[in-house]
Amino acid sequence: IKLFSYVGETVLDPFAGSGTTLKVARVLKRNSVGYEIIRDLENIIKKKIGFDGTISVTNTEDVFEIIERKTGKYRSVTLDFIEKRKNANVWENYVTIGSLQSVSLNLPRYAYISKSEDEYFDILDEKMELCARILLKKWKLMEKRLKSGHLPLCSGTIKGKPIFNIEDQNLSIGFTGLNEAVKS
Repeated sequence: IKLFSYVGETVLDPFAGSGTTLKVARVLKRNSVGYEIIRDLENIIKKKIGFDGTISVTNTEDVFEIIERKTGKYRSVTLDFIEKRKNANVWENYVTIGSLQSVSLNLPRYAYISKSEDEYFDILDEKMELCARILLKKWKLMEKRLKSGHLPLCSGTIKGKPIFNIEDQNLSIGFTGLNEAVKS
């Protein structure tokens, strides 16, 4: 935060998680805007950054929101999923832990081709929807091939447990150029 911002500037945290970036931004006298889609984390974040009243909030420009997905079609990450992944034995589950596929969005490109903020978010929503459809298509194909045995290295078992459990995987949509997109 010290490297990329000055006192009084605003720090954007698009994945607030447990609120650490927002808390540090406040300590360093930066404004902060944080977003999170995992509703289970709301109280944890609010407590850490003082939005629950336990810490004196001196910076009135700070913003924190839980974002609700518009479509609701996709399963989002829950605290249970995160805890299960954190507590997994890496040596026993090395193949089952990870991201099945990741796709990155080029945010500055969408900022460049859009003529307004509303159009920017419409383009971003359209691209995220496209990514989600592609990722789900891969997920379903992998599921089908695992069940049919067409992926022999992943379809096997060790001590009666599947080598590769697709339910332990995640699909992720990332992005590049957030700072540039915000400035444009």
